[in-house]
Amino acid sequence: MSVVVSLPVPQSWSGKKQKQALAGEIMPTKRPDLGNYVKAAEDALNGVVFLDDSQVTFQTASKIYADKPGLRIEVASYAMPDEETRK
Repeated sequence: MSVVVSLPVPQSWSGKKQKQALAGEIMPTKRPDLGNYVKAAEDALNGVVFLDDSQVTFQTASKIYADKPGLRIEVASYAMPDEETRK
């Protein structure tokens, strides 16, 4: 599961600082923290994409500044061996 949180650049910042933020030179370090976004995404996908978020076995996450705020979630599934294969 991959989660990318895109936050708006503060309008109160100078043009130079806004450009630095959009270039990834300044990262968002204010609340809410990244873990809160990830947990909200996992909870929202419970019963929709997977049965339970305990099924998530690998995860990447980032919080960035972007022109267009949003949340991008990508989920990949891995085929489980059938019962006969596991014996």
